[in-house]
Amino acid sequence: MTPAPAALPRPRRFPHSPLLPPETRLLLASDGSTTLLLESLLGLTMTVHVLSQEAVDADALPSGVREVLGLPDGGRAVRRLSELRAPDGRVVSRNLVAHPAADGPHLPDADDRTPLGLRLRALHFPQQHRSLLAHGLTHWDDAANAPLCAFKEYVIRCADESRIYVRERFNPGLVPVSDTPGAGRPVPGKAN
Repeated sequence: MTPAPAALPRPRRFPHSPLLPPETRLLLASDGSTTLLLESLLGLTMTVHVLSQEAVDADALPSGVREVLGLPDGGRAVRRLSELRAPDGRVVSRNLVAHPAADGPHLPDADDRTPLGLRLRALHFPQQHRSLLAHGLTHWDDAANAPLCAFKEYVIRCADESRIYVRERFNPGLVPVSDTPGAGRPVPGKAN
């Protein structure tokens, strides 16, 4: 039997968060659909591109992820690496998604281009609650000179009590991290 998942902690906030532009703070603080907010803010319809989706040992996930998902030692999880993309193919966000393998097939097939939250609704999980774990600034990718970007971590709790962990990093060219004029702030409806 899987132990009960740990209580979810309050979100970690980082010192740079108050300096972010209002639309970025709204995106990071929201406990609703990130995809719908991004589509509204950018004026774009997005699709998901799955880079990998596989069953892994729980140890392949960071300890904090294992804890919020209630994964026991020796447990299995489904790990998905994906990107939300604009119609022109530009990457809007880079995502790590995980859930206990025993919870069933919450993640759609890797060929499905529908973003996760929208797919969960289609799979009859209309009642979803997102609990924020952390948000702030990180690096857009793992390169040494990667630009700073906004990120958000949360757990989706579905009506069947299952949990899905999500970590999103947002393209700083589309989701600004500065209020400085000319800092590449996007024009709604036009992906730069």
